[in-house]
Amino acid sequence: MRRFLISLAVMAFPLTGSAAPIPFDFTTLNGGAEGILPNSVIVAGVLAEGFLTNFTPEPLWLRNGGTDHGLGVCSEGNSNCSSGGGDVNELSNSAQPEAIRLTLPAGGAQWTSLWVSSLDNGGSNNNESGILEWSNTPTGFTPANTFHFSFNTFNPSIEEDIFAAALAGGFNPTSKYVLFIADSTNCQSGSCNNDYLVWKGAYEQPSRLLVPEPGTVALLGLIGVWDLDYILIVPSLSPDKIPFGWVELCVTAGFLGAFLICAAPGLRRVALATVSDSEGGE
Repeated sequence: MRRFLISLAVMAFPLTGSAAPIPFDFTTLNGGAEGILPNSVIVAGVLAEGFLTNFTPEPLWLRNGGTDHGLGVCSEGNSNCSSGGGDVNELSNSAQPEAIRLTLPAGGAQWTSLWVSSLDNGGSNNNESGILEWSNTPTGFTPANTFHFSFNTFNPSIEEDIFAAALAGGFNPTSKYVLFIADSTNCQSGSCNNDYLVWKGAYEQPSRLLVPEPGTVALLGLIGVWDLDYILIVPSLSPDKIPFGWVELCVTAGFLGAFLICAAPGLRRVALATVSDSEGGE
């Protein structure tokens, strides 16, 4: 009986799904324990990859303590990253120019939040700086699609969602790929020292319309035909008032009951087929 009622409801009403932000947090990797990670990781559908800025793959490094949260790049080797500080195991350009690329999952998703961490006054010019680039191809990043951010942008906070500021700077939230790099224009005495971490964020999938069963269209068509016949016939039979009482209700209920009795076997088969398909898909 329950499956029968579900089937009838699905026939009668089209369903819509609403988009809701889907969060991702890279500190959930490795149980939150700091250390080296593979070159690529996936959290909540978002792919993160570590590189040098020429897209040479490098392992990622996780930090998770104090105000140091998220992913860096370990291009200097495991032992150096273990013993070194942020200049070594964060996303930096003090030794080599490093980058982290994030990729949206398929299906028309768009970014709604992008957090960085450990962006402080300990770097060049007391103002660690980073660059966000965006593209719809894995390596198609250009200076035209670039947003610069720094500690001074969010001072005194050293952990910040840069999304709103990036939007104001022209960021396209539907871009499939975003690239975080250390800012090579913020240097001091011939050396660049900008390091920070890519922490977390969120994205949303577009709202989806679940297409109703053909039975919905048929049911609405029957209602339309009934309304048409009612308007054409009833006024000539009862010009002074609309006949709507117990007799009409009972007749309507009787025909509805007869319809349900005839339709029940078919509806049960539809429900069973739907349940079996979903169980098979799992």
